[in-house]
Amino acid sequence: MTKIFDHANHAFFYGLRMLTLGWTDGNTFLPVNHVLLSSENKSQNNEDKGIDQRCNGYRRRKLALSKGTEAIIELIKETKKALLPADYVLFDSWFTSPKTLIAVKALGYDVIAMIKRTERTR
Repeated sequence: MTKIFDHANHAFFYGLRMLTLGWTDGNTFLPVNHVLLSSENKSQNNEDKGIDQRCNGYRRRKLALSKGTEAIIELIKETKKALLPADYVLFDSWFTSPKTLIAVKALGYDVIAMIKRTERTR
């Protein structure tokens, strides 16, 4: 568990954030892969030094300690390796950065970013 800032309530809680990659045909959403995100701050994490670095558990734990913008690229790469057909990547504007957009385009996908409506944009 780690301290997570809840932007909706403007408060810190102990927990994890779940990032889910899914596939949709416009009507149906199917979760395909996910990662539980912790904190990059090593002092907040219970890092086990005894995990074999060759195992899948180590790779998932390492991914959990990465930034969300880096984790989505890894999830997309894993999905592409599984040959799941897709033309576009749709994600929340929270993850939008030039580096992320370039990485997604380099993987061969077009990008659609969802824009959150705020009171000022209505």
